[in-house]
Amino acid sequence: MKKKGFTLIELLIVVAIIAILAAIAVPNFLEAQVRSKVSRAKADMRTTATAIESYTVDYNSYIKSNFYSYAFAVVSQGGADGFGPVLEKLTTPIAYLTSGSALKDPFVGRARYASSFPDGPPVTLVTDPLDAEVAALYHYMARDETGATNNDTSDKSVKAKWWFLESCGPDRCYHNISTILNGSSGTFPEILKSQYDPTNGTVSQGSIFRVGGEVTTLGHDFYRACQTNQR
Repeated sequence: MKKKGFTLIELLIVVAIIAILAAIAVPNFLEAQVRSKVSRAKADMRTTATAIESYTVDYNSYIKSNFYSYAFAVVSQGGADGFGPVLEKLTTPIAYLTSGSALKDPFVGRARYASSFPDGPPVTLVTDPLDAEVAALYHYMARDETGATNNDTSDKSVKAKWWFLESCGPDRCYHNISTILNGSSGTFPEILKSQYDPTNGTVSQGSIFRVGGEVTTLGHDFYRACQTNQR
């Protein structure tokens, strides 16, 4: 008895069906991954925010940032004041955070938008290879009424009034925050564009922020927009 096999047409139909299913499943899988990372980033920053506020209660000052706005010290700078320890202070000597793992951005940054954001294209992060691990963390900046408060601020009596954490988001690009915060009136549309919004597409432009502290006049709109998105 002669056995009957599959015809070429039948095989092509099966391959086409598999291709259609894959075309549907793969994008959904990738979007699910992005949504999961967004949720993790928000949860991490919520945990870190609690630790920052606990630290502040004990030391009566928010932790100052460094020149690169990285969460940890910038290794290649040899511990110079302006690049020294930042949120490491949350893990030692008192463990406000059980480990530094909560500070690792699930979206590893690859670039930073130029000062002409939102119109300027992203440029490669100017990062020493020794600092690659540091660059993979969330960004952290502490500010007072006039600007960033860094580790080496000459007037040691200056205290940070508020802070923000930044995950670069699905586009893996950070922003030139100083340009946004220091801009003149009418920058609110740009501030909103700097915020990640999944309704614009899962991999849309924008970072995920969390803010805390006492907002100052400079940065008020940015602070308000971040607060709305972190609820």
